Amino acid sequence: MAKLHKIAVLLLVLVMILSVGTCSSLASVDPAEAENAAQNLFNMNLFQGVGQDAYGNPNFDLNRQPTRLEAVTMLVRLLGKESEAKALPYTAPFTDVDAWAKPYVNYAYQNGLVNGTSATTYGSSDKVTPSQYLTFILRSLGYSSSTDFAWDRAWELSDKIGITAGQYDKNSYFSRGDVAVISNNALYASCKDSYISLKDKNGIAAPTVTVAPVETYEQVATPEPEVVPTPTVKSEPTVTPVTTNSEVYQTPSKNTIKAQSTNNSSVTLTYILNTNTHKFHYPDCRSVKQMKDKNKKEYSGTREEIIQMGYDPCQNCNP
Repeated sequence: MAKLHKIAVLLLVLVMILSVGTCSSLASVDPAEAENAAQNLFNMNLFQGVGQDAYGNPNFDLNRQPTRLEAVTMLVRLLGKESEAKALPYTAPFTDVDAWAKPYVNYAYQNGLVNGTSATTYGSSDKVTPSQYLTFILRSLGYSSSTDFAWDRAWELSDKIGITAGQYDKNSYFSRGDVAVISNNALYASCKDSYISLKDKNGIAAPTVTVAPVETYEQVATPEPEVVPTPTVKSEPTVTPVTTNSEVYQTPSKNTIKAQSTNNSSVTLTYILNTNTHKFHYPDCRSVKQMKDKNKKEYSGTREEIIQMGYDPCQNCNP
């Protein structure tokens, strides 16, 4: 019996290990990218952790699947509307919302960003899906789930405008890390029919960097230092370089190259093509990091050639 008990315990441990490994392998975003996105949002007071680690750093709990309540809370904070939401009376029709979450659900519902799972329920404890959170984000950018995209396939539009890069479908695992990356990308995305980003639309500023005050020195009478004469050294005559009228060449910056590429469609450069979304990007575009390898293709040629191939420029890096 003791031997059978040990075997049963070992099998249980093995199942737990496999379960954890399977869960982490289903993540749709790179862990480092998720951590960076969460930290960036945290620095702007737009994303919060679930506590702190032993060193006082925020614990973002990025591997856990969020509920619809958590998702709408993160959405309202992303928009910089938390204070405004808390000042509103609760008028949403949902009866399954916890007291702490009512301001967030109410604000999002009143502004047409979320709907319920029925006339009287929000589905508070349900796990939020990729398409649901992307729908929240796209509505925040001014898009309509009635005319611009299908709410149950919201990734089709988010792929097109560069918030996602083909990594989501109806079976995708969706974590707080995914929320952080999508939210961070959306913050810098342009609103519908506009060049204004979501960040600028909502007046969200980068965190203020605190600089130590510069000390001022009072004028205190101090004894004059002894002046020690220095020997005169005969210097070589200064040669003034001859200036010609020719233009001085400067190495073009990365931004200059991008500007030339946009203004001159015949410039040959290396681009990354997303064969799934038919978007093309600069190699250093953040959307490239999220792209699945099977959808990624490197292409060297002109901007005009790629457009003629049926590809559209990414709205994030504007190649």
